Amino acid sequence: IATNHPLNIIISGPPGRGKSLITYKLAEVLFGSDNQTLSLPHSNIMFISSDFIINSYEKKHSAVITVSEIKEINNFLQHKIQRNQKRLVIIDGAENMNLHSSNALHKTLEHQCNATHIVLTTHKLHNLLATIRSRCQNIYLPPLSFKEFSLFLHKEYPDQKRILNHQELFKT
Repeated sequence: IATNHPLNIIISGPPGRGKSLITYKLAEVLFGSDNQTLSLPHSNIMFISSDFIINSYEKKHSAVITVSEIKEINNFLQHKIQRNQKRLVIIDGAENMNLHSSNALHKTLEHQCNATHIVLTTHKLHNLLATIRSRCQNIYLPPLSFKEFSLFLHKEYPDQKRILNHQELFKT
């Protein structure tokens, strides 16, 4: 993300479309070196999820992203970074923010510095406040077509060709 790219991005689309993978690749572009993959945790990346507790692999008891978790972003952004460094905040499953956490994120988006990028992933864009959507560039990942899905299965699971002959399984 160069200086002319948006600071805030929403990656939206149906579940299983690769939104989390894209955010990881974005983090690799910002913080990875040319000859190795990104090592996590990273001091300039904060990850909030509706599934896991911040900076932990411990499963959450509730899928709601709370206001206290969003306030952790502000604590994270208070830490000094070296000149020409960037920070990245990823909120995975942003549709699970409640009203209080959504309002707290809105305030953070209004007052962030140019060295910070915030990426939200969601499969329910309409659940995000309009004031949050208006401060972010939306990247929509449409559902895979049967042909795209079939090509993926052929590549990743070549032994399962008989499944691909049953298109009716994939109709919605």
